Formats: sequence, C-alpha cells, structure tokens
Amino acid sequence: MNHVTDLDLENRSSWQGALDMIFALCGEAADLSFDCRMLGGDRTPTVEIRLDNPAELSLPEVTESDGTSVERWKYGTVVLADERPASLPEVCVFLLRRSGAAAVTYRAFKETVRVLTELGVSAEFSWSSIPLAPLCDDLSVTLKREADSWRFGAVHTLWVRCRQDETLKCSMKQMGPCGLLQVQNMATANTWITGSVDQARLLEGLKNI
Repeated sequence: MNHVTDLDLENRSSWQGALDMIFALCGEAADLSFDCRMLGGDRTPTVEIRLDNPAELSLPEVTESDGTSVERWKYGTVVLADERPASLPEVCVFLLRRSGAAAVTYRAFKETVRVLTELGVSAEFSWSSIPLAPLCDDLSVTLKREADSWRFGAVHTLWVRCRQDETLKCSMKQMGPCGLLQVQNMATANTWITGSVDQARLLEGLKNI
C-alpha cells in the first residue's frame, strides 16, 4: 500500500513540506533550512542542505510517461506532474507540481547530489547553499533560471578523506560548472577550490528571461 504526500498539486503549503521530503530522501541524515543571501541590494532566498551521510546518496532512477516523471530514490519516490496521475507507485510517494515551490527546492537538492556524484570521491559531510529561482508558470523559464542559479550562485563545501591530493584535484578539474566548489581533504589538511560565484551573472539570470 502506498503512502502519498501531496506537496503542491492540491496542497500548496509546500515550503516546509519540501524540506521534510528531502529529509526523508536523505534517510533522515540531514539538516535543512531556508535562508537568504544579499544580491543586488535584495534578499534572494536560498536552500541550505547539510548532509551527514552524502556517500549514501546517488541520483534517482527516472522514468517518464504521459507527462509524469517518476524518480525513485533509495529512501522514497518523487512524482512530478501537472495533474494527479491515475495510478502511483506502491511505495512512499511525494507528489509535486513541476512548476511549484517544492519542485524548485527539490531540483536544487538534486543538483547537490549531482555534484557529489560527479566528484567521484566519497564525501563524509557536505554543505550546499543554492539560490532558489523565482517561481514562474512557464516551466522552461523556471528551468533556465535554475540552471543559472546553480552555475553562478551555488556554493558547495565537501569534507573528504583522500590519500592523494592529486587524485582529488584531477576529479575536480573534470567536473562541469557548479558554482563555487570547496573540497576539504581531511587526510592531508588541504582545501581545494574550483569555480566561483558570479553575482552579476546570477542576478541577470534570476531576473531576466
């Protein structure tokens, strides 16, 4: 029997629900909150994702059918749709509207997991701060703004243990753009940094179409 949590198809009280969903998808090994960052004189909302066991996480298995995306994680399943599907998986399900606040927050979490996975070196802890794109009924506009917020505004800090710094540096060089990435190697007491936060391009990306 499935348990369905409707975050913002019929229930639009989705901000805290989004954090509760991510907490469940992390196996409850996380500390999550919303915050804000000054950007161009204005406060821009961010989601703060602190993971206690990031090595347990990997990107979900995704299937698409009839305008519905089913994304299966280790600790739950997320269904993104514009209308409630006629049938749902027989598991714990979180139901999201593609253009809703919960989906914007969820995709920021997925970006965090993508960075962790792409690094290829298991992290013991991580902290990501990601600006949230303004909501828009046009999903294509929202997705473009999200991509800009991740590329120009995200800050990821990872704590790893890697015997060879050169291995770590090589992995970082092969990664795609992800904002500012700081990797603290506890085995060597060195911190390696790649990328940056570009406030001008972030502000342009979030406010313009």
